[in-house]
Amino acid sequence: MNEIEYPILIKSQAHRNQFVTLLFGVFIGLACFISSFYLWQQYQIYIMIFSMISVLTICISLFKYFEPQYCLGLTDDKLFYYHRQGKWSISWSNIQLVHHPKGNDDLEERNINFIGIKLRSYDCETNTISPRLANHLLHEQNNLLILAFQNNEIEVEQTQMNLAPFKTSSGQEITGPIAAWLHQMKILRKIYGYDLYIPINCFSSPADQIISLFKKNQQRAISTINDIKLYQNNIND
Repeated sequence: MNEIEYPILIKSQAHRNQFVTLLFGVFIGLACFISSFYLWQQYQIYIMIFSMISVLTICISLFKYFEPQYCLGLTDDKLFYYHRQGKWSISWSNIQLVHHPKGNDDLEERNINFIGIKLRSYDCETNTISPRLANHLLHEQNNLLILAFQNNEIEVEQTQMNLAPFKTSSGQEITGPIAAWLHQMKILRKIYGYDLYIPINCFSSPADQIISLFKKNQQRAISTINDIKLYQNNIND
């Protein structure tokens, strides 16, 4: 069995076709610029429309450029999620389950467009996310709450942001966007069974392949912890 080489970096889907998009926008812009000298009177409306398309296309390529090059990073002890708004990280030993969550859509059970991660504890993960990213995730995952409300799984009040402080099991009190994100996390866990949600459109690899990779690293981490405990017990004996 081959050893896994770390770190494992998974490229972001946002960078796909970035250079092609830029070239396309520049090409349209140059074509409009040249055409304006010779065909402005006959086709000024079309030239203006395609000029705006050129600017929009170039802007899209620039947005792609400022996205993180990688959306996921795996080390021997942690999983990292990267976003332009920030990042979060989680220890493999704190992952209880990784799977593709299911939701009811028109009375039919279907996979939702996220990879779900069920945590063993919230305590050690509350300081690994930036407030900006927590605020973004609140809005990104709100559609999951709306879907649950439409299926009569939660009340309308539960789809709204909860700004109350969040107290961990260790007694730590969290406030601000991170607290609201943790409250929403608990609701999502009751509905779908998972705490963290990674959108499958952020990477180009198949979701099942990413889930399989996560599970291998999770099992490896648990096996390492068990070996350490066994070694310590042998020493004590």
